[in-house]
Amino acid sequence: MKTFIILLFFVAMAMAAPQVEFGSFSAGSNTDSENVLSGAFGIGSGYGGGEEINGGMVRSAGNDCCWNSEPKRLHQSRHPGGKDYTRWIEIATVVHLYFNDPDAIYKRNGANLVQKTFITSTKNVYVFIIANPSNAGVDLEVKFMKTILTENMIDIIPWYDIQNFAFLFFHQAENRSSYKLCVHTTRSKPILEQTVCGVFRDGNILKKYQKLATFSCIWEYVHGVGTLFDKDNILIPTDELQSDMQNPFDTKQWSNMHIYMAKLILGKSNSTIVLVHLHNNYHSPIIKSEIVHLDARFASVVTKSRSLNFLSCYEDKYISFQFYLTPFPSSLWVAVLTTLTILIVLMTVYKLIALPTDVTLFTSIWLPFVAILLDDATSVPKKVEVSQFFRIIFSAWCPAAVLLTNCYSSLMISELNAPLRGYTPDTFEDVICEKSLLSKHTGFYVNITDMNFSMILENWDKVRDPFESTDPNCFRFIMVQDHSCEGIPSFAYFQNDISYWVKKIRTNRIRRDELIEFLTLSPKHILASREMAKFLKASGRSFANMAEYQGYAEKGLSHCEKSILIGENNQIDIEFEYYRGKYPHRKFYKGRGNMRPGSRAWTFEGGGGSRVLNYFVGLVESGIYSRLEEEISRRIYTKRG
Repeated sequence: MKTFIILLFFVAMAMAAPQVEFGSFSAGSNTDSENVLSGAFGIGSGYGGGEEINGGMVRSAGNDCCWNSEPKRLHQSRHPGGKDYTRWIEIATVVHLYFNDPDAIYKRNGANLVQKTFITSTKNVYVFIIANPSNAGVDLEVKFMKTILTENMIDIIPWYDIQNFAFLFFHQAENRSSYKLCVHTTRSKPILEQTVCGVFRDGNILKKYQKLATFSCIWEYVHGVGTLFDKDNILIPTDELQSDMQNPFDTKQWSNMHIYMAKLILGKSNSTIVLVHLHNNYHSPIIKSEIVHLDARFASVVTKSRSLNFLSCYEDKYISFQFYLTPFPSSLWVAVLTTLTILIVLMTVYKLIALPTDVTLFTSIWLPFVAILLDDATSVPKKVEVSQFFRIIFSAWCPAAVLLTNCYSSLMISELNAPLRGYTPDTFEDVICEKSLLSKHTGFYVNITDMNFSMILENWDKVRDPFESTDPNCFRFIMVQDHSCEGIPSFAYFQNDISYWVKKIRTNRIRRDELIEFLTLSPKHILASREMAKFLKASGRSFANMAEYQGYAEKGLSHCEKSILIGENNQIDIEFEYYRGKYPHRKFYKGRGNMRPGSRAWTFEGGGGSRVLNYFVGLVESGIYSRLEEEISRRIYTKRG
């Protein structure tokens, strides 16, 4: 198994003298090489503090070392405070990707080398900052490490998940050289307080590293949707973290299931979970549960898929002229009208030929054919009544007309007793108010050059407070309340996410489904039921707590007003079963179209070498995680009744 060592830079420091020596840097080693770094590194020649530095090749005793492709030159300022360590780290991590074995960087396709392979995990990558102080001393080394960690690394470390990090100081003595290895122990963002040092003369440096790098037993925990905005990471009460593990299936006790799962996996590794504070420096490994924005830099375990969906029982019922035409198909109506027209024409011709001098009106001849369709009768002139032609025509028409009349009456009565199925929305496109924008664009992509998004962006979170819409015919968007520690409904979070995304658009066209997502921000859609709006107006308040919001949301939704309940797909599935069971006389339905699909996951930041991640994977794959998720849902809706 190959293990890579990234030697960020050699630095020789003399705090009393202005001269500074720089050496080369390299990367690459093999864990099986016993004499790695046991001899001398190729320390470069001494330079003044303002010269240009040539990066050359460095070899260790191992045969699997790597080298840089070509000398790199880096100019350093003459002032001691102007050393651009950031640039050194950039070169050390970007340039040195060349190995003796071409299989390390290429995938073979027959005889052809087709693709480079890049490091995708830092589990077996060791990052060393190497210094060769002219005047060895603990104070000097501590000051050096503190300078690096506080002044230079702060802007770099957040971009990397450095799981193996150490300082390496070379000590030159008259009798024999030695080196001091200072290992960062938390496997997270390096800080001076969590560094352990040891002095060695020879031996495999990786084995020495493993000997010193005792893994931290402290993990920090944060629960929440995870976001581009730090404010959405919600704190967990300290007593919840420090309390003993309770039986998750004991209905008499309330426990946070996600914290229970975190304690479960950390307990197997004899680790401790602590409260994470917002905007801290994250000095310990971190577990983030149920996040929605995955970060490729960290190990993540997807627990479920998620997307936005809605639930409602609203139905647009109406009776229009179409109601009277519905009993018969259009083809039958055409046949009836055509037949009736032919009969009227025949009787008119018959009158002109057989009774040309008779004063009988034309209407008295064809009116009986129409009257029988209306379940009525009218008198027929005597001369026409005794006519054989009239009797044949009327005898053929009369049974058909009576049958049509009775069928029509029966179907109409049935429709009145069981009305036509009203209109129900199926997708988010059906519930948004700004349909004029969508009607102009039917393709997969939408040109947004002429669209003015500024009005919606400026008002989407302001106009809703009074719960008064500019268009009362628009759907009200009621949000599923989150009963975990996120403290923010999923739809509210996604609206923040959508508005943030729209502000960052740098293209003239977007997908049509993305336009639909943006139009859900329209202030025409009120985020409360009518009952809740009345309650707030009567109480003189502008907001409600979670329990009040949920109660009025349920009341408004069960009345089948023009509103939809929006949440993640798993939340909507649970709400659907709840409403269908509690209100069996109402016909609830779920939307068929999903919005903003993605995943929920647990992320493990830092903690290289720990088995905590493997324990959690086992928790998911064994079905324990899904069973505990079911218990979360059961408890929530048991309390609601």
